[in-house]
Amino acid sequence: MTENERKIKAEENRVRVSDFLTTDPDHLRDSSELAYLLGTTNREIRTMAQRERLEGIPVVATDRGYRLASSLEEYRRYAAKRQKYLEKEKRELELSVIAVTTKGFFQNESIV
Repeated sequence: MTENERKIKAEENRVRVSDFLTTDPDHLRDSSELAYLLGTTNREIRTMAQRERLEGIPVVATDRGYRLASSLEEYRRYAAKRQKYLEKEKRELELSVIAVTTKGFFQNESIV
């Protein structure tokens, strides 16, 4: 078996976050539970979920846990909500840079 064939085989046998999810909104799995089931960390669960989204698996995350979207429309709503959240985070970060720069916390450093 070639190296490439081994990689393909390993990928086919890879356990996925989505293997433990359903489309039922009442049956969410939180990251701690998924981390326990997959033998990893909460942070790695977030990374794995994002990787699966990029592979086309509609993993949806809420403040209560993960599940699969039951339709394309539902996934689009999730993506729009997430985009709005990220835009808010970006604005807040930009404002914090302005505040830290102008409020003099780092008085001994020159402002660039």
